[in-house]
Amino acid sequence: MPHDPRPARTASFIFGRSDSRYRPLLNQEERDRLHIWAMIVALSSSAAGTTLLLAAFLN
Repeated sequence: MPHDPRPARTASFIFGRSDSRYRPLLNQEERDRLHIWAMIVALSSSAAGTTLLLAAFLN
């Protein structure tokens, strides 16, 4: 058995797909999800910084 798809991890991951052929698709979905969260964090911190700059400028 050259590569074991680790069914304990992949069976309960997303959509219950445990086939090893779907690992690139799962990696792409993980990357997209991380990118979405990174964009949310970046936009929220940018909005907070802009709000603080406007508050400091108006006062």
